Amino acid sequence: MTFMKPFFFLIFSGLIWLPLAAQVEISATIYNRIFLLQESIPVTFTIENNSGETLRLGGEDSNGILRFSVKNLRMQLVRRTGVPVIPEPWVIPSGTRSTREFDLADLFQFSSAESYRAEIILYAFEDAWEIPVYRFELVNGQLVERIRRRNTDRSFHLRKINRENANELLLQVKNFQESRIMGTYELDQVLLFFPPEMRIDPQGSIHILFYKYAELMVYARFSPSGEPLALEYIHPMGGRPRLVAHEEFGFWVPDGEVLDREPEARP
Repeated sequence: MTFMKPFFFLIFSGLIWLPLAAQVEISATIYNRIFLLQESIPVTFTIENNSGETLRLGGEDSNGILRFSVKNLRMQLVRRTGVPVIPEPWVIPSGTRSTREFDLADLFQFSSAESYRAEIILYAFEDAWEIPVYRFELVNGQLVERIRRRNTDRSFHLRKINRENANELLLQVKNFQESRIMGTYELDQVLLFFPPEMRIDPQGSIHILFYKYAELMVYARFSPSGEPLALEYIHPMGGRPRLVAHEEFGFWVPDGEVLDREPEARP
């Protein structure tokens, strides 16, 4: 059985750094491209002010504006909520760098699961600094199983999503308090006739086994910290294969044949 095949996963640290006019530098970090509808969409925004003047955002003596806008792919604007972008004054003296956290789910009224485009613009000192368009997707999701590990500060959420009339599984990795998403990984399509299995071995690694089709299974493994280790395709042989404890590997699938690669066509 091969245990370290390449694993292509979806996690994106949307780090963009824009030095403009050698006066103000802005960056934005969005850690994922897929979020569940109604969950937090965190954005880390950083300003480095080298303009020679103090930059003030929010409050009565503000000399700048930070503007967020979101559109769907039909270019329809998403309505803002009543939550102010900067509820408390943000003061950045010249020669300093400052960072704040924002939540797009608090700032905008997302009502449908679809793809969106976010834009961030800073207006100050009679100039403008813009972050390139960032695209993300909101999906409907149903929790299938959850495992929490206090000693590794991780919480693993296996969720079913429906996209284009097909069921898929994704794994969300959060901190133990579930206040921050560490990563979101798309696994594959899932056949829900047999419930997916998610188990944890004595070393803390996560093992996930599920049917993609009646004659094809997917076996994914993650480290205790939530990093992807491997994804394999398995042909079931006799009965319903299950995760079985293994002294060396934590778990394995004895009633399945590991394929060199995913079949090109559905069986």
